[in-house]
Amino acid sequence: DQGDSIRHCPDLSVLHHASPISARSYVETFYHPRNQILLVLLSYPVIRGLTHILPRTIYQCYLSLRNGHLKIYSNAIREAFRLAGPILKIRKPLGSKTFQEIDRLKKQRISQFRRRSDSHPEGALSLTDPS
Repeated sequence: DQGDSIRHCPDLSVLHHASPISARSYVETFYHPRNQILLVLLSYPVIRGLTHILPRTIYQCYLSLRNGHLKIYSNAIREAFRLAGPILKIRKPLGSKTFQEIDRLKKQRISQFRRRSDSHPEGALSLTDPS
């Protein structure tokens, strides 16, 4: 929307170094919900942002309760609210054409993954499996 283009790299792999169980749960319980909220505040129109973030935060809250991580989750929400002010000052919601392009790329990637897994009946393949 700012004159840039979407750069889609379907074969790109991202490695997160949070393999120990405690670090992984912290990443999933703190950073994931906090960053989702910040992304919505920064880049989503209000209605689309609410419909995107509400189900995710409710589900993440449920998981946090179930797994005994409510304190970490509460800290994530608190941190998101603390960072909301500066984020809202630089807010530039994406337009509908950008979201349409993102949706198109997601559908394209899902169909590629389905074609790969259909041709390999022995099990699911990773998204980066070149075969």
